[in-house]
Amino acid sequence: MLYMSRFFYAFTVCAPSCARKQANKEEKTVKLTKCLAVGGAACMLFAGVGCNPGGYNAAPDEVVIWSTTGQENAAWLQEIGKELQKNEGIRLKIVATHGDYNSILTSFARGNRPDVVYVDDEYFKRFADGGFIMPLDDLIEEYWADSDLIDVDAIWGPAISRYRFEVSNNTSNADDPLWCIPKDADPTVLYYNEEALEAVGVTVISVDVEDMEAWNKGEIADANGKKKSDYPALAGTTGNIPARGYWRSDNKNYTSGETWEMPGSGTLLVFNNRIPMSWDETEDLAMLCTKKHNVNSDTTYGYYTEWWFNYGWSVGGDCIGDTTGDGDYVFTLNDDAPNYKVLEAVTVNGTSYTPGTEDAPTFLSYQDKQYLKEHSSEAQQFTGGGKLEEYPSTLDAFTRFCALSRTQSNSDPKGLEISPMPSAVADTWQAASRFNSEGYLAMFVGYSSAVKTLSDDYNWNVAPLPVYKTYANQMTGKVDQLGARAGHSKSTGLAIAAKTEKVEMAMTVIEYLAGKTGQTALAEEHLNLPNTEEVAMESYIGDAQGKNYQQFAVETRYQKPGDWWYMLDREWIANWSEPLNQNVNSVRNGGTTLKDYFDDVVANTNADLKYYKEQLGG
Repeated sequence: MLYMSRFFYAFTVCAPSCARKQANKEEKTVKLTKCLAVGGAACMLFAGVGCNPGGYNAAPDEVVIWSTTGQENAAWLQEIGKELQKNEGIRLKIVATHGDYNSILTSFARGNRPDVVYVDDEYFKRFADGGFIMPLDDLIEEYWADSDLIDVDAIWGPAISRYRFEVSNNTSNADDPLWCIPKDADPTVLYYNEEALEAVGVTVISVDVEDMEAWNKGEIADANGKKKSDYPALAGTTGNIPARGYWRSDNKNYTSGETWEMPGSGTLLVFNNRIPMSWDETEDLAMLCTKKHNVNSDTTYGYYTEWWFNYGWSVGGDCIGDTTGDGDYVFTLNDDAPNYKVLEAVTVNGTSYTPGTEDAPTFLSYQDKQYLKEHSSEAQQFTGGGKLEEYPSTLDAFTRFCALSRTQSNSDPKGLEISPMPSAVADTWQAASRFNSEGYLAMFVGYSSAVKTLSDDYNWNVAPLPVYKTYANQMTGKVDQLGARAGHSKSTGLAIAAKTEKVEMAMTVIEYLAGKTGQTALAEEHLNLPNTEEVAMESYIGDAQGKNYQQFAVETRYQKPGDWWYMLDREWIANWSEPLNQNVNSVRNGGTTLKDYFDDVVANTNADLKYYKEQLGG
């Protein structure tokens, strides 16, 4: 009971800051009262769909599943339920929980449990920490070793790894317990309005990097079915179009900190929806599509992203860093230490590193780049010897992100005014809605699930997320530095309730839902992206109807869960996200400087991160 009380207090109905500081005792009492009131209301809401719908009174051939998804997914579940009853003699009893995880956790804690439960990646650590779900590794070996329906090794690596979790120290290593099987993936991509780009003179092509040479020679058509000569602006040109996400032939490519120049008459402007843009290219194209910079733009703003992820992660940074390797985290968006990409096998501060791939390079850990910051002579030896390459700091990357929406009159950082402020567009779903509005947004970062909301009144498409990239030669596109392909995706997992007496039947249900039977049906309904690349490419992307949907699969190969996944809840994020985004005087709204922002948020965030470590493991 002591452990359950701790879980209930800290994670189910109350945030860690409720117990963080003795000095704020009165404020904490108020917050705790509010949290308990919300928790009670949530349980009453859950009672509306059956606060006691658990599997204990189900028939012997029934498996109770609590589903958090809407009508479309309910139909998918019912379809797979028919297959289960036909082939396995299992009846699927579906209970809609409406995605209210506070009430779901409350119901679990009171002993009302299903056999199988949907768990979003943001929340699964709370289920594991509470002892509410089972680790699956031994069950997979026992029940699925010879399965023709599911191959866990074929599931997207970043999707499966996020459900590994060691409760005692908050790690997600390859040998940590697996708690859920991914039901789907929901990656982020760059959406763009092709008509808006063409209206400002941009030619949109669709050519993979490895095909650029053959396409430039006129030997092959691109994914749009067009050869180079089929594009009016490019027909008759003798030079090669370089392998870049966005290119302008006047060689006046924008570089951060410099003055943007409007392309002159006769300048070739080419956007390639198969190659990631650099940060500079993204800003260059966004300025062309922003009325503040180009009065002839059809769109008010050129670019919108709610998230810093593909900035910080692309150069090896993050919002937290482990100071010891044992889960002792500190807030790091203010970290000014250079990041280091590993070019050759090297040992730094006693840690051995090997190079990664071109799209997924290896960067030094937070601990080791801090070590090199304090030992600059060693850093110079590593970089001078070609073993490491210095990249922008996490602070540099975060500053770049913050500048997108700020005004040009702002300082620390000076703004670009190519993105709407959060006060005008609060999140990516509002951005998708405004993207549908004629003349507002040319490009935005959104989830794959946004395709169901986009209007067919104009020609929209998808492209890779921007990455950190610099060029040794702007005109040929020869790359000098290349960061990681980076972004985030969401996922829903399928878990087994810890006290179910129907483990074998529950494993069969997950085998159908997360295996080829369920995933093929999921793809055919064009719900979220299937959990394997094979099914995604065959059944989801293969029916793309002229859209560049292959980017959903490409991005999913590299995408991680968002920062809300890092801890048992997201209260620690509220410390710094509200003054970054939501407040009228927030950083991205231009109301405060980064220096003042960090002065206000770092200490409280570090206190919350320390609190999580103290509470882990009971």
